[in-house]
Amino acid sequence: MAEALKGITAELYEAMIGNTRAIVEVRRDVTAERQLETQILRRHHQLSALSHISSAVSGPGDLDTILRSV
Repeated sequence: MAEALKGITAELYEAMIGNTRAIVEVRRDVTAERQLETQILRRHHQLSALSHISSAVSGPGDLDTILRSV
């Protein structure tokens, strides 16, 4: 099983005189978010290609010209 991606946040909590009192680190699994981002990007590219094809087909021109532009 692949290692899960982690979102890590760390913060220092300081007293008013500047001495570090604590360091808090929060970790969370962001694997599902990364997978969704990948799917969205893939879908974006697919829709962009379909838009390009649609523009080429809807414009004036013969079939050979349309196929060369796509």
